[in-house]
Amino acid sequence: MCIRDRLNRNGNSISDALSGITLNLKDVTEVGDPIDITVTRDTASVQSKIQSMVTAYNELITFLAQKTEYNDETKEMGILSTDIATSLIKTQMREPFIGVAAGFTDEDTFFQISDIGISFDGDGMMEFDTGEFNEAIAEDFTAVLELLGATKSGDTIEGATIEFYSANDKYTTAGTYDIEVTIEDLEEGNVITGAKIKLSTESTYRDATYSGNLITGDSTFDDNGRPLYPENALQLSVDLTSAGTFTGSIRVKQGMVGALEDFLDEILKTNGRIGIAEDILDDQIRQMEDTIEREEDRLEDVEARLIAKFARLEKTLSLLQQQFGAVGIFQLLE
Repeated sequence: MCIRDRLNRNGNSISDALSGITLNLKDVTEVGDPIDITVTRDTASVQSKIQSMVTAYNELITFLAQKTEYNDETKEMGILSTDIATSLIKTQMREPFIGVAAGFTDEDTFFQISDIGISFDGDGMMEFDTGEFNEAIAEDFTAVLELLGATKSGDTIEGATIEFYSANDKYTTAGTYDIEVTIEDLEEGNVITGAKIKLSTESTYRDATYSGNLITGDSTFDDNGRPLYPENALQLSVDLTSAGTFTGSIRVKQGMVGALEDFLDEILKTNGRIGIAEDILDDQIRQMEDTIEREEDRLEDVEARLIAKFARLEKTLSLLQQQFGAVGIFQLLE
């Protein structure tokens, strides 16, 4: 690798000369003396991280199974067997890994995790075939990394007038979008006068905003702070060279790791699945406490009635004893 341009920096660390590489300058060399820099791909590190994820996933599934399923040894169901949220998490943990990754198509080198050696056995445990992974990473290192870690990156798949510009890794939904834009030739030149967008799986377009040559998807939120529409914060650039109505398609990609992160966020956030489950359990606990309180009040009333009844019985018995005593005395006098 040869860098011929002169670089002027204030420090010894240079991070913008080679993409993804930081050069730390340690010494001064003679002018004109070349320095060879060898860059290798750290495939072992990638493989190690995947193996760690697989191990952590299987440990979680094993733990959830212990807490929700029947135990043959103890002859009892798991303590969380009736908890809906926990059962859903156990069954849905696989979702981020199943099928074609969002925004990917069969035109990509790899588009599902089975392509790089990750699969599931009959018990729902994750398996990692390192041999298949090594073959995939040797074939296309970048494609493997993209399938794993793409964070709402995008590209244009149809139409030269409309191109992907940017997306928000938190608010934009990954997938394929269809766009329609109208460009008119006005006095100030060609300008956008209308723009619409939708997911390719939807049937109806929604209006998008536009300024200059940029189109922005509807970025409104609901009362809980969630995007109302999948194109939230998605931006597209438009070539204003020609006037007319143009259509195009772009895709926003999200890798397996990002999909897993979104899934976990949905579970753990304040109004997520665990939070909702906790609210349901709190409601059930309050209902049980109310029932216990009502039953305690009822038992106190029963106790009070029994005490009163016993007191009346004692009084009656005392009167009877007095009467029997009086009768006995009367008989003696006779």
